Amino acid sequence: MYLGRVFDTDGDSVSIDDLIKSCISDINLFSKSSLKKCKLQNHNAKEWIDSYMEDVYVPVELDFTFCKSTISEESNDRFSDSQTIMYADFQAVFPVYFKILG
Repeated sequence: MYLGRVFDTDGDSVSIDDLIKSCISDINLFSKSSLKKCKLQNHNAKEWIDSYMEDVYVPVELDFTFCKSTISEESNDRFSDSQTIMYADFQAVFPVYFKILG
């Protein structure tokens, strides 16, 4: 996954900070019921949905707060020269984010 302008702070771009704030404010989108509703759109979901849902992790606000602090630390370490990042390999730069999201 590649993202452009993820560290911009102007009002014209959506930053990682904005994304995480949005996740926290709409945390209900990450509930088991929301996930199940989404997964049930797969054509064969009724065959596997119950067993799949048994192992689902539901993130809490602290998970996103942790992501925010980790991303901030990582970005400061990797991009300390304040350069504008137009194309960042998001998974390589912020692997902890993908571990939490699974």
